[in-house]
Amino acid sequence: MIRSLALLALFVAAPVVASVSVVDDAGRTVTLPAPAHRIVSLAPNVTDALFAAGAGAYVVGTSRFTEYPEAARKVPVVGDATMIDLERIVALKPDIVIVWKSGNAASQVEKIVRLGIPVFYAETTRLADVAAATRRFGVLAGTSDAAMKSAQAFDQSLADLRKTYAGKKRLKVFYQIWDRPLMTIGHAQIIDDAIALCGGTNVFADL
Repeated sequence: MIRSLALLALFVAAPVVASVSVVDDAGRTVTLPAPAHRIVSLAPNVTDALFAAGAGAYVVGTSRFTEYPEAARKVPVVGDATMIDLERIVALKPDIVIVWKSGNAASQVEKIVRLGIPVFYAETTRLADVAAATRRFGVLAGTSDAAMKSAQAFDQSLADLRKTYAGKKRLKVFYQIWDRPLMTIGHAQIIDDAIALCGGTNVFADL
């Protein structure tokens, strides 16, 4: 009887870890048995948003060209947009791998999926998407409180910039990405969104 009561007490005292479910930018519902505390990020912008969401301590792998925040530079690099080190990712034992929907090679991502590792597709094409992504990452990592504060601060900064430049004369802008061949950006780019927010007009916004 005493042993049974002791076991019951341990059961009641044990923390209940709830599963988490989030819809990614591919329209898939991704469900984890518990918040992700080992996360591999395959895009610099994803890593940035994870740190903003308060999940920086849980990022165990990043992509090449990740430079922000400073702490992210210390995280092991496992690949880039075109090629990933699959063996290194597996060795990191991630709870989830967050990929750039339109940037990471589909064939590479499929290899991760076939290994049974949960994959979350993220896509931020407009500035408004950044706060939304931050909130979702907070849910995935169990850091929703920090993520919500960061997302609210980001949204407020956008609102402040819109107010600052509202009614002012627009400056025509050509944004050069590369010179050989000459490359620029059209409307469906987050850079175009930033130009418009800060009082500019992308001269190739009709593309």
